[in-house]
Amino acid sequence: STGRRSRWGMKGLNFPSFSSRSRSTDSKESDERKEKREAARKRMQNKMSFWKRKSANVTDYDPTYRVIYLGNVLTGWAKGDGCVDKPLSTLWRNHISSDKPDIIMKLTVVNSGLRAVTKEHGLTEYWANRITYSVAHPSYPRVFCWIYRHEGRKMKQELRCHAVLCPREDKAKEMAANLQNRLHQA
Repeated sequence: STGRRSRWGMKGLNFPSFSSRSRSTDSKESDERKEKREAARKRMQNKMSFWKRKSANVTDYDPTYRVIYLGNVLTGWAKGDGCVDKPLSTLWRNHISSDKPDIIMKLTVVNSGLRAVTKEHGLTEYWANRITYSVAHPSYPRVFCWIYRHEGRKMKQELRCHAVLCPREDKAKEMAANLQNRLHQA
């Protein structure tokens, strides 16, 4: 040996030696390894739980309500206070005096307006750009109504007030608020 170091030497690295050791030193090292593994596992869990906590809903489901359709009547006013008073009184009077079975409707508030499904009429869509007014009327607490601009004969525009009866007053108000939010987003 000339005193020169080998260029292949790896000074500073700790390799496991195959010398005879007591079992107590082996158990200490294995405990250290277990602690390191446990700490690494906890770090990985924290990273994974970060994604679980910070995730967002990509698609929220559109709210759907089971209501009774009261019908629709022609109206002369598109919007404003009192524009639904007379049509609603007509629809309510007809509903109370009618012996016909109720028309059950599933009404969904979607970004494009309202989507209504009934057994009798099938699917009907009310487009947001044609809904001129919607409200949960204070005089009729469980009733939600909207005014829609239909195309009549010879492409003539006509305004019709549609109304539905909700199971509870808060559902009618919730429907009105949801529709207003969707109309403002569009």
